[in-house]
Amino acid sequence: MAAATSLRPKHAESWNQFGLARQHTGDAAGSVEAYRRAVALDPTNLDARNNLGVMLVNTGRADEGVAQFRAQPVVERQRGDPAVGEDNSHCCHCCDCRSMLSVTA
Repeated sequence: MAAATSLRPKHAESWNQFGLARQHTGDAAGSVEAYRRAVALDPTNLDARNNLGVMLVNTGRADEGVAQFRAQPVVERQRGDPAVGEDNSHCCHCCDCRSMLSVTA
């Protein structure tokens, strides 16, 4: 997977997949780094943003993680997702984020 990111260093989904690979091997810091790179390259990549948020919460950085979850409805509205309310009431597809948002809000 590192080869994919070296061959396509500006391809956000390669970085997201690299983050998943690092996450599955227990490399939390490496996965966060890869997910951050993916989101920086493509802020509309909701899978990478969600993965980053989950890893940040799981590594004790709940405020940073929740910020990623809160950004998702904004991105979805910008993309024209009809499920997002005017008040950004639609959350991401992560079933745990609603409880995380209520705990940290």
